Amino acid sequence: MDIISSNPYRLFGIYSNSPVKDRIANANKLKAYQKVGKSVDFPLDLLNLIPAPVRTAESIEYANGCINLPHDQLKHALFWFIKVSSIDEMALGYLQNGDTEKAKELFEKKETFSSLINLGVLALIQNDKATAIRAITKVIHNDDYRVSFVEAVCGGTCKLSEDELARLFIDELLAEFPSQELMQLYLDSGVVEADNSYLKDKAVGEPIVIINAEIAKAKSVKNNDADAQYEAGIVLSNKTRVPLGAIKSLLGVNDMQYQTVADNLAKQILQCGINYYNNSEEPDSAIKAMPLQEYALQIAVGTLAKDRCKKNVEILQKIMAELPPKEIWEDDKKIKQELQLFSDCGKSIMAAIYLLQNCKKAILNIESKLGANNVYFIEISNLLLEMALQEIIREVNEIQRKAPKNPILGFEYLSANEQQIFLQKRNAWIEEMKVVIPKAWTLMLLMEQFTMNKEFKEKRFLPNKSLLRDMSVSLNLRTSAFSFLNSLSSTRWLLWLIILTSLFLVYLSFQIK
Repeated sequence: MDIISSNPYRLFGIYSNSPVKDRIANANKLKAYQKVGKSVDFPLDLLNLIPAPVRTAESIEYANGCINLPHDQLKHALFWFIKVSSIDEMALGYLQNGDTEKAKELFEKKETFSSLINLGVLALIQNDKATAIRAITKVIHNDDYRVSFVEAVCGGTCKLSEDELARLFIDELLAEFPSQELMQLYLDSGVVEADNSYLKDKAVGEPIVIINAEIAKAKSVKNNDADAQYEAGIVLSNKTRVPLGAIKSLLGVNDMQYQTVADNLAKQILQCGINYYNNSEEPDSAIKAMPLQEYALQIAVGTLAKDRCKKNVEILQKIMAELPPKEIWEDDKKIKQELQLFSDCGKSIMAAIYLLQNCKKAILNIESKLGANNVYFIEISNLLLEMALQEIIREVNEIQRKAPKNPILGFEYLSANEQQIFLQKRNAWIEEMKVVIPKAWTLMLLMEQFTMNKEFKEKRFLPNKSLLRDMSVSLNLRTSAFSFLNSLSSTRWLLWLIILTSLFLVYLSFQIK
């Protein structure tokens, strides 16, 4: 232990209760030898037990400052030898000669505050932490022993309470040993509850500070920055695993303090995953967010936090189950962008035509990669076709509802003016039908270029196509003509016009002689 090997009392070669004049004398001796480049050894160096102390001008000056105040003197005295009785003197003589067993035997012969301190310090040197804690805490919590110890080290003017001295000891032990191990040692030693409570608070305090600091960092990240939120969630998870594990092992899952820390951490990790998913445009965002959400669910303890985490995990699981195969993510993304555009810009037959035209390449790519019988391909293809068919039905039905109703008594019973008004309305309606029906037929023919499942084709597409054809006939529209022209883009139609015109001119050149 550093507080033993580098103990200021050891550096000066004195006991913790040695007179100040002994310290001054040894300090002067060290300075004098250092001036001529020589080193000094003292009997209390105990080189057979502890590595040699580092004595430099700086370390000596520092050591001197460390034991000027009573509070600091007592702290270091808890970890160094004290000579009060003749038995102490004999035992410490054996110790300086390397006979640790004889020294230990004498320390145990008669219990005094000094023998307990010396026994505890020797036990720490030999890494017998349990014996050290039992011996030294006995001095701390025995009123007579504690008062005698404080007076021996600092004189009768120093007043230090039982709790203050106990905390001095615990704080130094925590600097040397893992908190979990130390808590178990204290429990096994059967010391007072106040020590256990203080040790618990100190042990969990540091990891709680670390976790709260990392949560604050994650909260400071912009919510709409998907990549930054994902990175914040990963960093938060990684940097808090060890501190959270330490708190869990010290307090247990049922401890309210642990539950509060764990739930706060889980909620922030969960939020990072939610913010990432909501703002990410990556097709695999659900897959990437899932480890964050699952870890949040894993560490959450309270019912509210756990239920919220569980709900979000279930949502992502459902989304992941509906994700397309990885090889068609780009095509799927293209289709979904067009669907969003179709929805945002206002649905219509013309919008449906643009939708199918813009999605045709992506649909063909998906079919070639997955096959016409693939479930996902059938679903996405049918979705597009169903949305297109719904627009045909909606617009055509809307126009049909505008049709002027035939007179109740018959057209011939209307006055001339009423007949004229009726005919004008009917003609206007027919003109509207002549605009809508060709567009609807063009969309029908475009739909035929997509793969349809048998049920959709027989129950939805063909019956509506037949009805549309009947309407075209009733309006004297030649579906074969306008559908062909409308199925061509404006550029291709212009190309065909140029070709036909050229052929006609060639024909004329042969006819005119």
